[in-house]
Amino acid sequence: MKEYYLQRRHICLKLSEVIRDNILALSAVTALICVSANYLTGTMIPGLVEGLAVLTGIFVIKDKNIRLSLSIGVLFILYATAVMGGPSCSGEASFKDEVFSVQRIERRLDLTSRLYLRSREYGRVILNMDMIPEDISTGDILIIDGSVRPPEGPTNPGEFDYKKYLRSMGIGGILYPDDIRIREHSGVISLMEDRIGRYFFYLRVQSAELFGEYKGESGAVFTGDTSLISDKTRREFDITGLSHLLAVSGTHFSGFLMGFPLFADITRMDRKKEIIFQLLLCLFLGSFTGWSGSVTRAAFMSMVSCLCRDPLSGMSLAVLVIGASDPYLLVSRGFLMSFSCGLSVRFLGPRLRAFFEEKKVPGAITAVFVPVIAGRAGMLPFCLFTGSRTGFFTIPILWAGSFLASCACVFYIPSVILSLMFGDIFILPAKLSLVALLRFVSLSTDLIGGSPDCAPFILPFAFVVLMILAGKGRIRRFLLRMLPLILALSIALEITEQLQKPLVTLVFIDVGQGDSCLITDGDISILIDGGRYEYGRTVSSVLDYYLIDKVDIAVMSHIDEDHSGGIRYLYEEGRIERVYTPAEDKAPCPSEDLGYGDELVAGEIRLRCIYPESSLPNDGGNEGSAVILMEVSGTGILFTGDIGFETESLLRELGLLTDIDILKVAHHGSRYSTSEGFLRVTSPELCIISVGRHNNYGHPAKETLERIASSGSEVLKTSSCGAVTVKIYKDRYLAKCFVIS
Repeated sequence: MKEYYLQRRHICLKLSEVIRDNILALSAVTALICVSANYLTGTMIPGLVEGLAVLTGIFVIKDKNIRLSLSIGVLFILYATAVMGGPSCSGEASFKDEVFSVQRIERRLDLTSRLYLRSREYGRVILNMDMIPEDISTGDILIIDGSVRPPEGPTNPGEFDYKKYLRSMGIGGILYPDDIRIREHSGVISLMEDRIGRYFFYLRVQSAELFGEYKGESGAVFTGDTSLISDKTRREFDITGLSHLLAVSGTHFSGFLMGFPLFADITRMDRKKEIIFQLLLCLFLGSFTGWSGSVTRAAFMSMVSCLCRDPLSGMSLAVLVIGASDPYLLVSRGFLMSFSCGLSVRFLGPRLRAFFEEKKVPGAITAVFVPVIAGRAGMLPFCLFTGSRTGFFTIPILWAGSFLASCACVFYIPSVILSLMFGDIFILPAKLSLVALLRFVSLSTDLIGGSPDCAPFILPFAFVVLMILAGKGRIRRFLLRMLPLILALSIALEITEQLQKPLVTLVFIDVGQGDSCLITDGDISILIDGGRYEYGRTVSSVLDYYLIDKVDIAVMSHIDEDHSGGIRYLYEEGRIERVYTPAEDKAPCPSEDLGYGDELVAGEIRLRCIYPESSLPNDGGNEGSAVILMEVSGTGILFTGDIGFETESLLRELGLLTDIDILKVAHHGSRYSTSEGFLRVTSPELCIISVGRHNNYGHPAKETLERIASSGSEVLKTSSCGAVTVKIYKDRYLAKCFVIS
């Protein structure tokens, strides 16, 4: 017991010694706790409570260094609470003559812009628009008539959470202007800043043009501008867990600055000149890449790293400087990745260096690879959960991809400058490096997709990493004893998940005013309709969520755009194997004929087409929609396209209808479909209506909803539920809404 108390006293003394030597460390910890607590709770109460606690500590603690550190922490808490506690958009609102200040302008390669604005009434809002007028600058005061709406969250599995993304930047609303007027121009300094920003934007455009067909990819990888990148490339980076490379981060800045130490040695710079040149270079890189949130974070972290005498002081100063520029940057995923990377280099780096030296690895190789390996180890937890796939090759791909990106960044700035001055030939090193990275990502996508899923082993792997970081001692021995238990728990959870796996899963995807349903048994997939063309990306995200690279069979119930457009998009992207439709001669993409009596079989999934007759003319309209019956383990589902009373009556007369469990309601709930007689014959337990919110057609019609209610069937609408997922088991089915009101 005495040994335990002595050890605890030693740790406390060591901790106080660290704090005295690094005055800013305690301030940085205080800042991180304040911002994180305020952000997670959505109120300022945690920050105020922490401020009172820290203020009390200032009067109680006698050590001058600790008191100074706590005083800096109190000032930051007051500032962060004031910034994060401002007004926010709580609901849709219209306004006239509302005053907004322009905080930042983000110009993009597709010649659109994002304006980040702030008002006293609605707080921070974002405005997406085409290229902004020349007379609007950062710092201007605008008078705007229009409306503001809170961003909508995802309504489908795998869909990007735009609401969460904006909230992480403190943005509570999206602005929809009717009229914009300038009330007051910014001062001289803001005007100069804006002019410099415009100049560097034109420089970015010229730089991207140098890469020819890889213009969009160069903008994404080197400057974080993803406006011109293809959906296919974006998806490949997402799948491999390398999506962080499409936003300027510490990985990019480490590459941009990698050649600077060599330049400093050749020119024999002293320490003071080296710091000045590195600061100027970071300012140039920040301006060149646009000073977005990720750029600001990466630039500041690079600048403070050269100013401080040790890594801990540098990281602490970085936290305070970044937080002072915008507290919300401290809770961004990019900052947490960078911070984790820095911690890993700080604590894992020395152990790796000792290991390399023990193996007699040359010093030059050690100096390059130790920071890379240690830094990527710190980023692993974020990258593993970011990628949509987790295979055995995930970790090597993360390391190799980040290393290739850093190498490409080494060539980027010199190649661009030389090309703009002397000719396009000098862009070749950067272009070849970019192509190598893109080829690697493309090949890695296939590699991850074809490798077994190793998600159950992520937790044991994390324990092994913690053991390495812990070094020799009691903590490592404790983790070693816990490892078999964690491994057994992971295997047990995987077995449980497999035992509870449904026979078939159906996802009625929210594609607005359209239809789309994904059917999968885990190995085989069928897609019935795909919504409009612009919703193809939404359907693609759902496919990625269910780890589907290519749909085996796609069915266009008919050729209306709100049913066929998404399938056309997926076919163009190479994500559909075969397409079937009753009107193949009018289909927007190559397809095969589908008619009465045809069966589509994929694994355990069996679909039977009961209408229309193939021999009859079909103009691809609503009444010619394919009506498909699916039966799995006694559960019947009927897909009806956009048929109306006429076709429903014909199906009843021909005796083609049977008792079912689930009905996909025809024509989005139109008043001219889903008749009482149709419902009486089919008697569904559950009716699912795929319909868009605030549509112009009045769907679903009140009369239709009343007929369904009278039949005793439950109704789920994608307009209010988001995607509706139905899991079919041997003796039952379960339906679940993605959005819970």
